[in-house]
Amino acid sequence: MPNLRAATLLLRDGGYPSWANTLLGYHARLHSDPEQDRLSVFAMPCGMGTLGDAVLHENGSLSIEATYALHALLGWLREWGIEGRMAGSKPL
Repeated sequence: MPNLRAATLLLRDGGYPSWANTLLGYHARLHSDPEQDRLSVFAMPCGMGTLGDAVLHENGSLSIEATYALHALLGWLREWGIEGRMAGSKPL
């Protein structure tokens, strides 16, 4: 999945290696268990102080373009996770 890979690269380059490693782990599992990856993405914290607040830097300077690109990718990933969650939900 190119969006997951792109977000991983932005995070690594932007100073968030632990989040990059988390997404890289999801990317590595994608072919063996895509539905579990959807649930993992859906369950990622997205409030204040989480990846949703990440601000990327390049060479010690704020990188607004990279930050916007990351947040667009994270939004797409979150929607992908929600779609999987909704598809897998069972009626009451």
